[in-house]
Amino acid sequence: MTLGEKIKELQEIEKEYGSDILIISKSDNYELGGSYEDDNSKVKVMKMSKIERNFRDDFDGTRYTSKVYEYDENGNMVVLL
Repeated sequence: MTLGEKIKELQEIEKEYGSDILIISKSDNYELGGSYEDDNSKVKVMKMSKIERNFRDDFDGTRYTSKVYEYDENGNMVVLL
């Protein structure tokens, strides 16, 4: 998704619900068990590249490949939410 697409999506939400609507996010704190909390994240801009990486599912051991981003000094500038 591009920045322009994300801005348009947020503008549509604002138009429908107003600018006072809260932004929350799923906690990455393991002890909170995936609970939702106030979003305190900061928007960052960094250089990253999309790569394929192999993973193993911790539950059933299935191996799979997924495209993910990683920091790359020679990569493209991206917005990290």
